[in-house]
Amino acid sequence: MNKLLICLLTLLAISFTASAEIYRWVDAQGRVHYSDRPVPGATRVKSVDSRPTNPDAIAERKAADEERRAIEQAEARQQQTTRAAEKGVEQDMAKLQAERCKKAQEQYRIAT
Repeated sequence: MNKLLICLLTLLAISFTASAEIYRWVDAQGRVHYSDRPVPGATRVKSVDSRPTNPDAIAERKAADEERRAIEQAEARQQQTTRAAEKGVEQDMAKLQAERCKKAQEQYRIAT
């Protein structure tokens, strides 16, 4: 049942983007089928006419996408800078810890 519903919704969603007619029929085994071509015994479910494109809407969408990409790129650069700084701090801390460990080992050797 879920597959049938998904299939129907997918077909309906696709039909909204183009000019098409959707036909529904039931085969001899009782299975429901959908097609864009008429079959004997099929009933027309939906008829959709294509709409002309709106150049202003396309331009607005393109500008919004470019702005979003620019923001994402800036955020990615900021994250890379932050990661590089964190890595530098980790390296400095590792060096400091190694120096302290070496100094502690030397003091232990002297004490024993």
